[in-house]
Amino acid sequence: MSDEFDDWGIDAEEFDAVEAAAPRGPWPAGNHNAVIEKVEKLPTKKGGSRLSITFRAEGGDIDGRKHWENFNLWHDNPQVREISMSQLKSLCKALGFTGLPKGGHAAMEGLFVTVNITHKRRPDNGEIEARASFVAPVKSAPAATSRPAAGRGPAEQQPRPAAAGNPRWARKPAEPKRNDDAERVEYDSNGNPIPF
Repeated sequence: MSDEFDDWGIDAEEFDAVEAAAPRGPWPAGNHNAVIEKVEKLPTKKGGSRLSITFRAEGGDIDGRKHWENFNLWHDNPQVREISMSQLKSLCKALGFTGLPKGGHAAMEGLFVTVNITHKRRPDNGEIEARASFVAPVKSAPAATSRPAAGRGPAEQQPRPAAAGNPRWARKPAEPKRNDDAERVEYDSNGNPIPF
């Protein structure tokens, strides 16, 4: 340990090696290029299930920051289910899918989309809540600005693996994800898919 950090009780070299934490809080209002980082079915507080999607901003002032959207597709209330399905359908349409992606919700991971964020103040606690709507797919190499890009479907989108030393926009493309075999799926009362 160096003398200047003796009072702290931490290793100065270890401290210098870590990156500063990314800013927290909702994304600013406006359009942002993002990659779908994770799609998973998670439990709700009341014992049900929800679809949770993690978006990671690509470029601009919020590069690398995350935004989460939850879809209550298996809720007991039919109106809540309808709203959630409508929002999910909007995302699928923005990604270029004509129905639910074949291969399940994980088929959306690695795809790029322009996310439009609006802010709404919560009446219960006054906090600002970010709401997302989905504008269009993003080209496989998003620009470093927060402008929407010309649309491309999932057959043309190319998720990229992480590559050390290269910025995300400059990485080599992987095999494209395709929507050639999307099929319509409905759900039974337990939330299980029933293919047509």
